[in-house]
Amino acid sequence: MRFFRKDDLITAFAGTATAGLVHAIAFAFIGMGMGLICLIYSIFNLRKYWSGVWKMCVLGVFAVIIALLPICIGFISGNHFHENSAEFLTNQKPTINLHYLYRSDYIALIFIAILLIYSFAVSKKDWRHQGFRFTAFMGICLFTLYWAGGKLSGSEMISARSGDIWSLLIPCIIGLGVFILIEIIQGIIRFAGIDYILCTVFTAGIILFFMPQPIIPYKMESNSNVEQYLRISSTFRPKTWNIVSARNEDYALVLGRGFHIERVEDEFIAKYDPEDKNVENWKGLGEHIFIFYEKKVFRTSFENKQREYNRLENLKPLLMQWIKKYKKTHDNMSVYHEDKDLAVYYIHRHVTREEEFSTIWGRL
Repeated sequence: MRFFRKDDLITAFAGTATAGLVHAIAFAFIGMGMGLICLIYSIFNLRKYWSGVWKMCVLGVFAVIIALLPICIGFISGNHFHENSAEFLTNQKPTINLHYLYRSDYIALIFIAILLIYSFAVSKKDWRHQGFRFTAFMGICLFTLYWAGGKLSGSEMISARSGDIWSLLIPCIIGLGVFILIEIIQGIIRFAGIDYILCTVFTAGIILFFMPQPIIPYKMESNSNVEQYLRISSTFRPKTWNIVSARNEDYALVLGRGFHIERVEDEFIAKYDPEDKNVENWKGLGEHIFIFYEKKVFRTSFENKQREYNRLENLKPLLMQWIKKYKKTHDNMSVYHEDKDLAVYYIHRHVTREEEFSTIWGRL
């Protein structure tokens, strides 16, 4: 913004528009940064930077228009949004919790405070203060979105994907924060080569604090879960079966072969009435439905997963109640597998030829 050149403007516009066509999250990250830059320069020195601000706003609007072109072309040609993607984008959940914070999050918050204080402490003649201020404000916005955005908005999409954007900024925040600390210490200790020594110390400190570890495989779910998935996958045709399981680990297993219903409470228990005798009219399900009921929830020692395991425990009585009601009303449920840890209930649902084609081709 300080050295506003036409070549830079064209390059930035081309990159932003391309990101909008390729990756929605990257486009949102760039868009948030552009909006924050315009806001900062408008608040602190609008008269001086007015030309750059309005040009950036106009080109931002054009980048959005270009990013929306594939959607417009799709609607004109008679296509619609992918069913599952559209549902994920608009789904609201009242029970979203605040995100679990890791050590890197706390460290980033400390460096955000350092950036913010330093940006107001340095002379206004030092043009770098705008960069420090922008990074600090960007960090505050993205951290708030990551930590509480899902809970405040109720949006499952924000809760699930805001961490991807926040993680992009953490290295920048820590890097700039370390640079500021080195600059402050250099001003206090005037010694030739002190910057190299400090860089070495900070690098060693980061390595020791975030100790590199070898890649060690660990179990995230029981053997029974994986074995039954492999059995189902090898027995039934792809795209004809659903696995109803609240474990998000099962999504990676099922992906590409069948369909996974993870939000069991919202997408299965509340959506499908177990006492409804017209199972054939249930939309969004395949011919073969497998309900994974964990008698004993498989747990790991990861602290950030304990809340998830508690959710699985609370879901068990609701799911069993649904299963019992279904058994009383229907005769097409059987026990596909049962051991001390897991029970898999199987429902065979008759589907029309049209629905079968829609299930196979409409969700690819």
